[in-house]
Amino acid sequence: MASADTQGRAEAGLPGNFTLTLDRTRHFSEVHGDHIEHNLGFIQDGIPFDRAGRLIKPLFEKRNAKELEAKFPAAAEAIARKLKRLADEHRAAAEAPIEETNNQLGEQQPHEEDPDADVSLEAWAHGELKLLPHVVYRVAKRRFGKFFRTYAEVVAHMVAARMVDPNRVKVL
Repeated sequence: MASADTQGRAEAGLPGNFTLTLDRTRHFSEVHGDHIEHNLGFIQDGIPFDRAGRLIKPLFEKRNAKELEAKFPAAAEAIARKLKRLADEHRAAAEAPIEETNNQLGEQQPHEEDPDADVSLEAWAHGELKLLPHVVYRVAKRRFGKFFRTYAEVVAHMVAARMVDPNRVKVL
């Protein structure tokens, strides 16, 4: 399966502890029933996640390629695209030293359409994904409809909306 090979190459640019998880700040589908295989709990962008919101990795192994293609036809392509995008974002954030994390955009300044559908603010808040500050603020403004001045404001909003567990937050 070509997408599994792509997935392996894309993961090489990410931190060793990185795992793809459900982004609860974006739309997702919840799956109900006792007949669900692989502990399937959610689907987001055509990608299956277990009931804890983690990627169901066994489906992406070569031996399960037919099952993945039959049940989730868009998953392999979507995960390859996501992993490439996340690897590129992580590499850019790691190469650019950040001294100032306050939002440099003005409150009334227009911003471009959200190109960041694959950015997980939940993973960012848990310290699993590094992002440039302007990406964090742009995504937060688009998703929450609110202007944020600091990382702490973004995280506080996510904690108040119960999108992230305050005990797991590693970004402030």
